Amino acid sequence: MDAFAELMNPSVEHLEDYHKYPSYVTEQLKNPNSEQLSVELIQELIRHISAHKRPGAILVFLPGLMDIVKLNKALLDSGDFPSSKFVIYPLHSRLPTTEQRLIFKRPPNGVRKIIIATSIAESSITIEDVVYVIDCGRTKLTRFDTTKNLETLEPEWISLANARQRRGRAGRVQEGECYKLFTRARERTFDQYPTPEMLRTPLEQVILQAKILQLGRVGVFLGSVMDPPDDKAIQLALNLLTSLNALDDDEHLTPLGYHLAKLPLDPRTGKMILWAAMFSCVEP
Repeated sequence: MDAFAELMNPSVEHLEDYHKYPSYVTEQLKNPNSEQLSVELIQELIRHISAHKRPGAILVFLPGLMDIVKLNKALLDSGDFPSSKFVIYPLHSRLPTTEQRLIFKRPPNGVRKIIIATSIAESSITIEDVVYVIDCGRTKLTRFDTTKNLETLEPEWISLANARQRRGRAGRVQEGECYKLFTRARERTFDQYPTPEMLRTPLEQVILQAKILQLGRVGVFLGSVMDPPDDKAIQLALNLLTSLNALDDDEHLTPLGYHLAKLPLDPRTGKMILWAAMFSCVEP
C-alpha cells in the first residue's frame, strides 16, 4: 500500500460507513490526483460563492506567482467575471507597493473583490472586507539540501499555524467562511509550525552578519541558538565564504567580506556586482 492510500483509506472508509457524502465523492478522495492543485476547482468555487453567498471579498491563497497568473487568466478568459461586477487583484511580493495598496480599497456596491495571493497575505496585512477565504493548503519555501549543496523552491504543505493564520483572514471585522481544499486526513499530517528559516536556507548571510557583530566562532554561536542548524550546513557556508575570499582561514572578515555583509544579496551575486562596478561594467 502506498503512502497516499495508507493515509486516506481509513478516513474514506469512515465517511462511507456514515454515508456522509455521495459515493462519487469518496471515490474521488481515493484518487491521489485529488490532492493536485486544480485551478478549475478554485474557479468553480469562486463562481459558487459569487452566485450563492452574500457580498464580501474573496481571498484565495496559492503557492506561487505562476499559480496566481494561471488563475487570474482563467477567471478573465472565462467571461463569468466581468469588470462591471468583479475586480480581481493579484497579490505577491514582486507587486509594486502602489498596486498592493489597491487591495485595501472597498469596491463599489454590486462589485465583488477577488484577491489571489501567496502567503504574503497570511499575517502581514489585514483586508477588512474579506469574508471568504479559499485555502489550497500549499506554499512555496526555500530549502537547502546539504547533501547536494543545492537550494530549491518547491510547493509543499503548510503547517497548522499557517492554516490558522489563513482561516483568520476571513471575517476579521465580520462573520466569514474558510474553504479548505484539503482533507482532514491530510491536515493531521501538517507540522504544528513552519520550519525555522535558519534550518532550511543557506547560512552565508547569517554568518556574515554574525561576523559584522563580532559574535566569535560561527560554529559556537550557531550551536547556541534555539534551533541550531546542521553542522554540515555551517561548514558548507564557511567553505563558500572562504572560497569567495569573504573570510580568511581564521574566520575573520576580509575587506571584501565586509562589503558583502552590507549587501542584501547572496554573497556570490554580491561579489559579481562589486567586481562589475570596479571594472565599470555597471554603474556603482
